Amino acid sequence: MLLPAVQRDDFSAPFFDAAAQGILLVRRCENGHFLAPSSGSSHGNSLRCHECQSGRVDWHPASGMATLVSWIVLHPRDGGGETRRAGLVELEEGPWMYALLDVPSDLELRVGLALRVGFVPTDGGETIPSFGPA
Repeated sequence: MLLPAVQRDDFSAPFFDAAAQGILLVRRCENGHFLAPSSGSSHGNSLRCHECQSGRVDWHPASGMATLVSWIVLHPRDGGGETRRAGLVELEEGPWMYALLDVPSDLELRVGLALRVGFVPTDGGETIPSFGPA
């Protein structure tokens, strides 16, 4: 499944470097609170922990385990191509993130479904996380 290109910037480069090696990174503050990978901004906003407001936040490897919170089904506009599923997952470390779901079409999705991260390439872009059944 080739997906539209996803491009990195300086802010997201460590995340995409790790994803290319099969590692999911999340953010963690100096006090041990976890934040979603997409927390922060590349537009000059300082990144702060949502729990304790610490400004000392860095990348940290995640377990790759998650549970399904919600999902959508993406149908191709022109009737061709493949139907995809995307979802909101709660990582084992606590933060929630949006990601593609790599699940068999006959699998009945349900809230609380145990998932494990995998990684898929995009067309000319970066490797991104995708979650499938654990």
